[in-house]
Amino acid sequence: MFLPGKMLYYREKECDMRRIGEIIDELDLKGKNDELVKEGWAREIVRSIQDARKQAGLEVSDRIVLGVSGSAGVEKALAAYRDYVMTETLATGWETGQSAAMFSIDRELGDEKWTVEFRKA
Repeated sequence: MFLPGKMLYYREKECDMRRIGEIIDELDLKGKNDELVKEGWAREIVRSIQDARKQAGLEVSDRIVLGVSGSAGVEKALAAYRDYVMTETLATGWETGQSAAMFSIDRELGDEKWTVEFRKA
């Protein structure tokens, strides 16, 4: 059962259809939610970069110099997960505002917006 900011765990007392739950623990998820949201955005950013790599015609093994910038939620995710994003997308460097980017695309999901840009390393 989920309540705002809380998750309740139940232990079953019976094995038939009339199961009665007993609360055995309560976990405060408020602090965890922010971290999960940032991780989710990092994964979405990686997905959008992989899609952009494909659109640009890059080979799977091509290394890139990557730049991603965006709205507040995106920037928070990048601050926490930049290394993950770079590893997953084979980025050897990080540079936003690239003047010689070989590919650039603007993305949007919900209230968040971001720009992906890269060139071959």
